[in-house]
Amino acid sequence: MPYIELYIENTTPEVRKVFSDDTSVNGYMVYGDVTSSLEPNKVMFSEMEFSSNDFQKAGIKSLEQVETTLYITDNDYNNLVEQKIVMNF
Repeated sequence: MPYIELYIENTTPEVRKVFSDDTSVNGYMVYGDVTSSLEPNKVMFSEMEFSSNDFQKAGIKSLEQVETTLYITDNDYNNLVEQKIVMNF
């Protein structure tokens, strides 16, 4: 399964959860998932996994650009941040 590794840092005194949605690779909408729970004042590496089937259907051979929306919530899933990000490789 294709993936990219993300560095996630929580500088707050509270647990934070990170989710992704509306992900595209090289302009093709694909299933791309990151779901992480991060303890207060900790850092971690988390994988954003992509559907191999979606890559195959779209003819994606390499990652050139990934666009996604990241959501950061508190431990009760209250939305704190919604941020679209673009990563170029």
